[in-house]
Amino acid sequence: MNQDLSHRIKFHKIVSPFNYDITVDWAIELLKNGFETDNIYMLASFSKPVDSEEIKNYVSAVLNDLGIPEAIEEEKDDPVKHIQHFMEQIIAKNDIYAQLKQLYELFLSYNEDYGLDPFSLVYYSWENFLTENETFYAEASSLKNLENWAVEESHKWMSIYVYKDYWQQQKTFKNLFKKIWTRLFK
Repeated sequence: MNQDLSHRIKFHKIVSPFNYDITVDWAIELLKNGFETDNIYMLASFSKPVDSEEIKNYVSAVLNDLGIPEAIEEEKDDPVKHIQHFMEQIIAKNDIYAQLKQLYELFLSYNEDYGLDPFSLVYYSWENFLTENETFYAEASSLKNLENWAVEESHKWMSIYVYKDYWQQQKTFKNLFKKIWTRLFK
């Protein structure tokens, strides 16, 4: 099962707009991997583009079948968790421009910046490129460069805001290992 996709889909009710077309592909992937429930079969049977109101309950049912808790509205109030969803979408290269627009709107709505400054710059550059077919930043000399810039900034953001605990644990482990090594071989 694609854990990254499952993680994104659990936010389907609180992220707007949500691309429900990916849930059909997810259901088909689940079937290929041997997960079979009536709800998964129903979800996999939808044709794209899907009607979000029609499919929403099936997505919830499949998440329930798999034991994956849906993201609740309170998680939307945690800016880092909310922003993380958009970063994951950018890294997966799912409609990067739409994700940047969402991040820009979050940037304007939060009192703190939560590391979103670079994304407002990428968004402005993208907007300028679309309207003027030029930009003042070397990173934005083409749409491909803009996409790469957004993905790179998303990876940086994830390493600072999401994986920071992981890196702190690694640093602690490394220091502990050094102490043990030093004591053993003194």
